Amino acid sequence: MRFDLSIKSKARASLECAHTAAQAAIAAAEAALVKAVDEIFTAEDAELEQQVAYHLDEGLRLGKQLLGRAITNEMNSRGHMFTETLQRLDLPLLDRRHLAVNFLREGDQADATRRAARRAAIISGVLPDKEARTA
Repeated sequence: MRFDLSIKSKARASLECAHTAAQAAIAAAEAALVKAVDEIFTAEDAELEQQVAYHLDEGLRLGKQLLGRAITNEMNSRGHMFTETLQRLDLPLLDRRHLAVNFLREGDQADATRRAARRAAIISGVLPDKEARTA
């Protein structure tokens, strides 16, 4: 009886150890998955930043050209041209001092909600249609 109990106790301890190791492996795999998804989102954010920087640089280049033409037109008495567009170039695109207020007023909360839902879906293993086709 004692021998049988000893064997069962050792088997139970072995199973508990295996269970604990499996749970640790699952937790590590889940953490790695979340990290990988966050890296995907970080790469997408970096790509978006590059696009914005490109378009801002292009807007600045074209804005300088437009300003030069506006000055030439004013000097040649052809009136004030492009004032609305040039006034937009004088204003900041986003007032970073009041970012939270601007985000609530002007931000794309629907995009933030879609992004959070997409992240959760990818982590849970449910790929959106577009990503499932490219995977």
